[in-house]
Amino acid sequence: MNGPRVRLRDYRALIAKGRKLFSPCYLIYAMPYRQTVFKAAVKKRIGNAVARNREKRHIRAALGRTVLKSPHLVLVILTRQAPGSFQEKQTLLHSCLRPLTSRHD
Repeated sequence: MNGPRVRLRDYRALIAKGRKLFSPCYLIYAMPYRQTVFKAAVKKRIGNAVARNREKRHIRAALGRTVLKSPHLVLVILTRQAPGSFQEKQTLLHSCLRPLTSRHD
């Protein structure tokens, strides 16, 4: 995934000071940043490399369909457990990200 580089100190600040959004399957860290950046991390207990990469692709696809009103955010999404279908993943991510999108309407 080629995207803007985020420095380690930026991630540390995100985890320390950023907003945390929870769902049964995802933990999302969000905070303002100089450009929009999405990163996904999937735990090994989700499955083998193929399953983890599929989960990351589904997260990126679901985020691509989510219109964030704020153009400058960094989002780090940690998968706790993988929901079944893509539709379930998309619904969970949208409901978890709703506080970020509704704030800027």
